[in-house]
Amino acid sequence: MLTRVASSAGQVVASPYTPIGARQISKDGSTAFASVTFDGLGASVPTSAVKDVISTAQAATTNTVEVQLGGAAIQDAGAGERRASLR
Repeated sequence: MLTRVASSAGQVVASPYTPIGARQISKDGSTAFASVTFDGLGASVPTSAVKDVISTAQAATTNTVEVQLGGAAIQDAGAGERRASLR
């Protein structure tokens, strides 16, 4: 999921699956986070780019993986600070 998001134009992903990002994973391995930085602020980010991130997150959600989204760009895309899906 993070590779797909990172390959989209205008986005930078701070992934927990890199040596630098490893500290973004809890000690017990049950929780991790990644940050997506869009090239722009809030409403200046193309809605299509944000919706692609939202749909990618929703597709990655499983019975054992929960993805949550938040931030100004997500809110401006009409998603609010909602979960991509519930466990």
